[in-house]
Amino acid sequence: MVIMINKLKDYISRFLKSNGYELKKLDHNHQLLLNNVFSTDNTKKVLISYLTTPFTSAITLSHTNLTECYTAAEIFRDLGFNVDVVDLNASINIDYSQYEIVYGQGNMYEKAFESPSAHALNKIYYGTGNNPFFYYLEAGKKLHEFYTDKKKFIPESCRLIGKSNSLPTTNSDAIICLGNDFCKKTYTSITPYIPIFNLNAFYFETVKMGTIKRNITSSRKNFLWFGSGGLITKGLADCIDFFSESDEYNLHICGATPSERRFWEIYNPILKKHNNIINHGFINLKSEKFLEIINQCSFAIFPSVSEGGSPSLLNLMANGGLIPIATEACSVDIDQFGFILEDSSVASIKKIIRKLDMFSDEQLEKKSIKVQEYTRENYTFDNYKKNLRSHIESCLLTQ
Repeated sequence: MVIMINKLKDYISRFLKSNGYELKKLDHNHQLLLNNVFSTDNTKKVLISYLTTPFTSAITLSHTNLTECYTAAEIFRDLGFNVDVVDLNASINIDYSQYEIVYGQGNMYEKAFESPSAHALNKIYYGTGNNPFFYYLEAGKKLHEFYTDKKKFIPESCRLIGKSNSLPTTNSDAIICLGNDFCKKTYTSITPYIPIFNLNAFYFETVKMGTIKRNITSSRKNFLWFGSGGLITKGLADCIDFFSESDEYNLHICGATPSERRFWEIYNPILKKHNNIINHGFINLKSEKFLEIINQCSFAIFPSVSEGGSPSLLNLMANGGLIPIATEACSVDIDQFGFILEDSSVASIKKIIRKLDMFSDEQLEKKSIKVQEYTRENYTFDNYKKNLRSHIESCLLTQ
């Protein structure tokens, strides 16, 4: 089989060459490392260890990290740097001595600490959430609670597989973290000797103001969980456990990854028994289906143990005016108009949802309006970019 494939490749190569084309061999390193992405002619260089996709493909609404990476690159370019970008999960050899700054996270960021020129590098860690030490502790506790209750050990649904990020969070020259003051404190409490800068996440506007026309009397019984992977730590297990015992309320689930097979082996049978829990799967933020779901719901529920400013929650708040019910560890300021869960447990969910019965339709409508207005004013991309530039400029002064 290998011989046949090689012969086919050789035939195609000779055919193309005879017609004036050349079949070039793609360098694997070239796929992982992009040099001078803006083709600038500056004297200084920065290496961003994050995502190469925003520079090779269209930026989509699938995740804000694509926009975050591209925005950082733009800022460094505007500050007079040639920008190289490497995939954070790559494992290739790079001469770090050619750079003044290494920015980002992941394996290629950590490798900078081992380079001979590490002492001369300004290493800026971009933390997409609470301190990893905080996360691993909370996620570990959540995994233990789940195992004690269900007798099932599924660490993949707690995102506990992978590196600990202990090196960059304790030895970087500066840290920029995504989230509010709660998020910042998870860093300063552990590494007070490192300059820490935090900034709010941002939302994607896909629904215009005034589009939502919901019936508050019926929608107040509907709650939306909108997330991705790590279904235990993001509180989906607790949500399903509560709503399966409280059929007077409805839970809508969007985006929950189907790849966590062992999680769904436990919960699919429960969903089949309870028609008040609806799993919509992946939902495009620009789709009619998304608009339909947020019109049906009054509340966004997210009992996560840790989030980086939770863009998924912000998207629901800004586009639908959904009233947030979330933990403080989501690192979004919601206390003015939402409901903060004491922790990510069924008991906390029950306590808050029972409390909602005390509010009139009119009071909830006012909260919804305030949610949307506040989020759209304070969690814009423009604010994010302005704050990120300010923080990067401050980090340059720390070296």
